[in-house]
Amino acid sequence: LTELEALALRHNPLTLQASALSRHAARLTLSFLHELGRLEIERLHLFNESLPHNIVRLAKMPDLNLDGFCLAAVPARFCTLKTLQRLNLCRNLLTSLPDAFGQLEQLVSLDLDHNQLTALPGSIGQLKSMTRLSAARNLLSSLPDELGGLEALVDLNIADNVLHELRDSFCWLESLKVLCLRR
Repeated sequence: LTELEALALRHNPLTLQASALSRHAARLTLSFLHELGRLEIERLHLFNESLPHNIVRLAKMPDLNLDGFCLAAVPARFCTLKTLQRLNLCRNLLTSLPDAFGQLEQLVSLDLDHNQLTALPGSIGQLKSMTRLSAARNLLSSLPDELGGLEALVDLNIADNVLHELRDSFCWLESLKVLCLRR
């Protein structure tokens, strides 16, 4: 599979535990796919609610879909995927994101809907290329001031959270065209 460019495992009923995979199989799945351009692991329960260590070797991957992965945390090493442009982490078990999240400098679209996030890291303001951010149906009570640094942000969906106020830095989002705040 060294030439594989896209892998989609969408809505697959397969359930595997990391212990069920041999070390060689885990390496084959991720280590030798350096050129992979798109990875979709949607609603597939793998790796004991955590990302495999070798995912950081997918250095050239611009698209990653982990929708419904039952992911409990995003490890800081994940933020070394410098070419990542579109990331879908919807329908997981996330309560926070690592402070290193701002290192994903090429990120254009980020989907965080249907998690249990209580806050977004301040480093999110470093994502200057981001045009779309969706964090609907979480437990966000406030947004970081640094969110105002997202100069390219056009579409922001923060519906169905527990937001009490929008800070003054929100006015810095001059490119914003679509804002969803419904409850």
